[in-house]
Amino acid sequence: MEMNFAIFKPALERQIQSWFWLNNFMRPWILSLEKLVEVHGTDIVIDLVGFNERYTDRYFKGQIDQVAPRMIDRVLKDNLGHFLKHTGYQGYVFQIIIRGRGMSYTKTLNVKNPDWA
Repeated sequence: MEMNFAIFKPALERQIQSWFWLNNFMRPWILSLEKLVEVHGTDIVIDLVGFNERYTDRYFKGQIDQVAPRMIDRVLKDNLGHFLKHTGYQGYVFQIIIRGRGMSYTKTLNVKNPDWA
């Protein structure tokens, strides 16, 4: 299912960065959008070094397994479906990796285009 999704890499990176920026709760904690999001094939890497260290210590330290799934649901899940809608894909499986500051969380996310659901 890899097909030609690589041509959308720059657009997907910028789109994910904008979703984080548009989140009023997360915006004040963002230090660098470029460091925050990377896309490698089907892997979407959210690097916590893109956030202020106080934010990651407060919300992620020792509880990444509880906080990371909520972040994925709030910021990525529905928005990725709408991204697929605009690119014409029916569905796609993404590997979401949240890492940084000695922590790591990985989740496989099966995303469906809302028009095909």
